[in-house]
Amino acid sequence: MNRTTKLLLTIAFAVGLAAIGIQFVSAIVRTWDAVQSVRRLDEGTRVEILMTRRRGFTKERTDMGLWIFDAKSNAALGIIDQYSRLNSMRRYDAPGEIEFTAPLTPLDDSSRLSPGQIVWPQHSDEAYILDTVTLTRRHGGAEATAKGRSLTALLERRCLPDVTYYTGTAGFIIRKMTEDVFGDAARAFPGWSMTQADGLGETAAYLTSGETLLEAVRIICGGSGLGVRTAFEPASCAMRLELYEGADRFDEDALDPAALDPEYDNFMELTAVDSSEGFVNVMYVIGEADATGVTKKIAVDNQLEHTGTRASGLDRFERAVRYAAASVTDGSGSAIGKPPGSGGGSSQLTNTQYTGTLKAFALNEMRACARGVTVSGTIEQGERIGSELTLGDIVRVRARRWGVDTAARVRALEVRYDRGVITRRAALGRI
Repeated sequence: MNRTTKLLLTIAFAVGLAAIGIQFVSAIVRTWDAVQSVRRLDEGTRVEILMTRRRGFTKERTDMGLWIFDAKSNAALGIIDQYSRLNSMRRYDAPGEIEFTAPLTPLDDSSRLSPGQIVWPQHSDEAYILDTVTLTRRHGGAEATAKGRSLTALLERRCLPDVTYYTGTAGFIIRKMTEDVFGDAARAFPGWSMTQADGLGETAAYLTSGETLLEAVRIICGGSGLGVRTAFEPASCAMRLELYEGADRFDEDALDPAALDPEYDNFMELTAVDSSEGFVNVMYVIGEADATGVTKKIAVDNQLEHTGTRASGLDRFERAVRYAAASVTDGSGSAIGKPPGSGGGSSQLTNTQYTGTLKAFALNEMRACARGVTVSGTIEQGERIGSELTLGDIVRVRARRWGVDTAARVRALEVRYDRGVITRRAALGRI
């Protein structure tokens, strides 16, 4: 072997090592970006999980066609089956989001993507309404980037201007509330309905005070740990609001248990944080003052509610909040509100009713400030988890060496498609 041949072989070997190094660094960067992305997936989550699957581009184009509908006429405008990027997010008790980039002319010449249109991912039970469409022209051609939120976001377009008192289960309150809003034909959404849910949720009291319908629904659902979604029927463009509870997969004897544990090799990374920061178990709620200056104030002890013993000493964490609702008191100190379904007029709330409203508000606030071990991690979907995680599932997160054994709920599911690679993520949070 002459000197020239040896030199060429040495150069080729060096180039090969450099290529391998570049691929290795690129893989590390992609992994880090994915981990950072899932950590940003849902602020305040207690558990985060990353699931990744890779499929061929052709199959994904077939399974994930995006149907476009005119929201006013219910007409199907066409289907987008070619796109370079697609991110869709579904959330347990909040509207989801969608964003995709596609060639500018995936539809026929008579239609074009525009805000207000409905996007239905094929085989999904939910749809999205577009908020923004951006058109871009580059050397490679023109493309459209569209962003929208799930149909549940439509509830944000309706407000609750009247001071109205509701009491009952969470499902009953939301049904009566939506009936009061959509009883006015001008405020109703075409093809909109709600699934019977009177038996769902805990008994509570709620007093409206100018918030949006979406804000009220989320607060009421949060108090009972319920999810909310709007199912879409593409054949008729019907929209159906649904309240639901996820499957409890915490116990080993559950129908389909799901346990996440480093010992099961389904965690690629796990972090656990035990902190009392922000924890509250006693809340003083300051209500409205009447014309004589008397202010309604109550103290709600969350520990007493659940265990029968008062929180005290170093185990007592207090916070005072003000509950203000416009025009909820008259000169006699009685709160003013309309009974559900009254159809107008006003009547005085009893002292018990107003106190119940303040208590329900406090319990809901403390639910969001609960103490517990916060865990985060990444996993790859596999046989050791059981069947695929679905939105609302309650699963077990366990790390025996750290003394971590807690329940968490699947609060968000994300599907991300980017140039032939599919990434599926699940974010878990408090129950």
